[in-house]
Amino acid sequence: MSNMRRKMDFTAGISFAGFYRTIIISPYGCSGAAKRVISGAMREHGKLILSLTTTELADVLMGMDQGSDPNAYLFDRVDEFLIGLGR
Repeated sequence: MSNMRRKMDFTAGISFAGFYRTIIISPYGCSGAAKRVISGAMREHGKLILSLTTTELADVLMGMDQGSDPNAYLFDRVDEFLIGLGR
């Protein structure tokens, strides 16, 4: 099992302790295995794990400074994830 997969399983376990939403921030985004863990957590347990890169987070923060709503960006990301989620 890859190191990223172990970290994602650990993160999914933490989010199952009463949290329904988790945001993971990483420099380069998720690997394919991590994306499968994220999708499985949503399908099997109804837990949302959203992965953001540091660049995306910086864009959100800079947008906040310019007056845009960060909730709109996060809503769009969640919407894309849920639409792309298979059965």
